[in-house]
Amino acid sequence: MRGSEPDIMAVRDLPPGRPEPTDESVTRTWHTITRRSAVRRSRFRRWLVPAAAAGLVAVLAVGAAVLLAPTRQETPPAPLTARQVMDQLIEKAAGIEPVAVPAGQILYVRTALTGGEDPGPRTSETWFDGQTIMPLRIRVDGADTSIDGPDNPGSVAEDNRNIVAAGGNWYFPTPRWLADVPTDPAALRARLDEETFGSLTRREETGRPIAFLAQLLSRSEPRLSPELRVGFYRLIAELDGLAVTESTIGGVRIWAVGQPDEYGRGSNLLFDAETGHVVGDRFVGWGDRGTPPTSSPVSYDPERDLQRVWTFAVVPDTSRTE
Repeated sequence: MRGSEPDIMAVRDLPPGRPEPTDESVTRTWHTITRRSAVRRSRFRRWLVPAAAAGLVAVLAVGAAVLLAPTRQETPPAPLTARQVMDQLIEKAAGIEPVAVPAGQILYVRTALTGGEDPGPRTSETWFDGQTIMPLRIRVDGADTSIDGPDNPGSVAEDNRNIVAAGGNWYFPTPRWLADVPTDPAALRARLDEETFGSLTRREETGRPIAFLAQLLSRSEPRLSPELRVGFYRLIAELDGLAVTESTIGGVRIWAVGQPDEYGRGSNLLFDAETGHVVGDRFVGWGDRGTPPTSSPVSYDPERDLQRVWTFAVVPDTSRTE
């Protein structure tokens, strides 16, 4: 410390002869200083403790409010109506391109059957001529069977060949026939009524369009043009009493669309909800057919009700050999 600093100068300027502080005065001064410091610390602690306590109470109150607040339940979306489902499928149908069956190739269809009380065949495989849709080979549960059996109920092999020679029909949807079918839904329905229902009464006709379309699509589903597919889907959307149920098949979400009768029975087309393709059909109430069911409306019973799921492929024409 230099002699010119203010503190040194202040000491030098003290009056001469001023006595030095005694030990007693130093002690009194020390006690005074420490007492004042203690008072300041005590006041600070008295303020800090209530403030901290208040903060803790506030935190606990907020936590309790969060824990005790009622849980908000998410309202599940309402199930889609049949019309809403068909609108979505119509939109998808417009983007589905047809599968061609070029020369030297044939259309292979595998059908897996489940349900039904009759312990009949479970799997059928058919190799169709790509142009005539006449079967070239049929295998049922792994065993080959005759290709000349009746196809259209009540028909014989010669009838089928005549139908194909004339251009095809709903049972033999040749490429020529598919190209000639109108795409307008009203015109489609008129042609369906004319060529399939015959003398059926109006009551008997209820639900039949679905069954006939299932027969058609079981042989032609991947070959439909976008325009014809949209026409078929619009025809279905405009049917009276249309109903839809949702399920899964092999992990795939399925919409079953049909025209149930007053008991809930009837044919359904099975639509892949993701792709828009028709992948099979299902008859709900198969076990109660011919008589009123014991409960109404009936629902799908996988043990009793028939269901068919189709798989299509275009393969080389080697169907007559393994």
